[in-house]
Amino acid sequence: MRRFFILFMLIPNILWCAEPINIAQIEDIFKISQNFQTYSDYTDNAKINDVNTFDWQGGQEANLNFGIAEHPQWIHFDIQNVSNHSISKFLYIPYHHIEYMDLFVFKKDKIIKKVKTGTARPYHDKVIESTGYPFKLDLQPNSTYQLYLRLDHRYLPLRANLFLLSENKMREINNDYQSLKWFWKGIMLFSIILSTILFFFIRTRLFLYYTLLLVGIILFVGVETGDFFLFLNQDSRNSIIDIKHLGNIFVVYSFPMFLNALTPIKKLNPKMWKFMMYLVGGFSILFILVLFDPIKDTKILLIITYYAIYVSALIFVFQLIFLFRAAILKKPNAILLLTIYTFYVTVFWLTNTFPNLGVIQNENINVYAILLIMSIVEIFTFLILVARENYKIYKERTSLVQAQKLHQRNLLLATVESQEKERNLVGRELHDMIGANLAVVKQQITKENQYLRSLLQHTVDTVRNLSHGLITPQLKNKDLQFEIKELCILSSNKNIKFISHFHGWEFYNPSGEVTLHIFRIVQELIQNAIKHSEASTVSFQFFCSEDGIKIQYEDDGIGFELKAAEKGIGLLNIQNRIKLLNGELKIDDKSHKKGVLIQILIR
Repeated sequence: MRRFFILFMLIPNILWCAEPINIAQIEDIFKISQNFQTYSDYTDNAKINDVNTFDWQGGQEANLNFGIAEHPQWIHFDIQNVSNHSISKFLYIPYHHIEYMDLFVFKKDKIIKKVKTGTARPYHDKVIESTGYPFKLDLQPNSTYQLYLRLDHRYLPLRANLFLLSENKMREINNDYQSLKWFWKGIMLFSIILSTILFFFIRTRLFLYYTLLLVGIILFVGVETGDFFLFLNQDSRNSIIDIKHLGNIFVVYSFPMFLNALTPIKKLNPKMWKFMMYLVGGFSILFILVLFDPIKDTKILLIITYYAIYVSALIFVFQLIFLFRAAILKKPNAILLLTIYTFYVTVFWLTNTFPNLGVIQNENINVYAILLIMSIVEIFTFLILVARENYKIYKERTSLVQAQKLHQRNLLLATVESQEKERNLVGRELHDMIGANLAVVKQQITKENQYLRSLLQHTVDTVRNLSHGLITPQLKNKDLQFEIKELCILSSNKNIKFISHFHGWEFYNPSGEVTLHIFRIVQELIQNAIKHSEASTVSFQFFCSEDGIKIQYEDDGIGFELKAAEKGIGLLNIQNRIKLLNGELKIDDKSHKKGVLIQILIR
């Protein structure tokens, strides 16, 4: 019974025989999906002369997605040209990262062509420059050929779909694919530059994580598509494994951090997040291990490869769970992120993870086209999300700046109002108490003591002028010009003369608050000129137009050091009032020259 069962299981392989491929019936493209046999070389040292002793597998057991290969793999198929003319076709393997690849072409049990290629050998020795490996086949009329491929890509995913196609089709597919790749590179480069600039200007970690994610995708996909061989011709050390693992680290670390910056998945799942970060930390240890070349020839690389594939898939699952929970709780961006991420993970598993494990076949000749298109869609979508988050950050910061400005204005207003109250209090005390007392004293002095009466009268006038200057004047817009002219006349003496000129003042019609601030600013400038300038002439020019108000102060005094003056209360009071008016202050101290020029612009 047992022998009958074994014989029954072997019948499909005994009866199955690979039919030769009739090349004359192929016009543009043909996928070799059934007409081949495979053999796993468990001895690791089988030669081309041993092919007749191989236990070839065909039919349903044959699969050109070998998964993670622990041994060299052999592929055999026959091609026949039954026509009466020669035919040239290309045998094409669309995958880039295959370390060693040997093609042997037999005709009547004699090797007529032998090609050795792969990433560990000179890479650019190709008939047509492409991501994969094109082999040109010149087939004579009425001839049959036996082809054997040996693929040695140990401890790494090995995918080797085979296509037969014409040269024109080969070049057309290659050109379309190269155009897509260059478009993808441009989008990636633009996104990296943009997110880097935004990070340095806005200092938000969202853009840092997005930049790291893009770098990781470029490193990972760049290894798969062979872009690093733009700079290399041979990779005998298999160093692109290091680059691929580095890209993997960037992706598995920055992707969850980027998602967490968009929606709070870490806070919702603290324990699972911590466990996931431990798994991410394992990638760093594995990356350090693969940097040592001897390890790449041992089964340690096999363990690292399995860890990278399965743990990456597990991390993707964790993030789907995190986003699903965030979406249920209606966290910001969660539903949109869950939709995008589900699409991304599904496409990645179908085009990369499952084929790398040998679970499913990839039927597309441009095996990375879907991956590139998917990453472009993902980049654009995330760019929209990043732009939206950037706009939110901008609005928040703008609101904060506005709130700070309002707070500053309120503080300045409170300071100015308290000063006005103090001025009014002191002015009234001077007028009501001291002025009145002096008037009483004056009446008690006899008319004969003219000197004392004159001195007292001067004191009374000074106190009256001082109190009037301190008390907030009840100014109307039309009165400002006359009040300032009067102020200049009263402040002038034999040592210093104040002059004021008004231009276009018929257009002046601001609020009473502005009028008061302008009056107080002029008062402060006059006081500072009397105390410090040693000028003989001080000129005020007042300009009013549709653009706003311009006040120009100029004297012929000794000038001042601006840094020292900024510490004074007088200039600080002027600056505070100008800020309240949203104005602008320009000071030219005319260093090494005579005088000062001050311009105040109020829009």
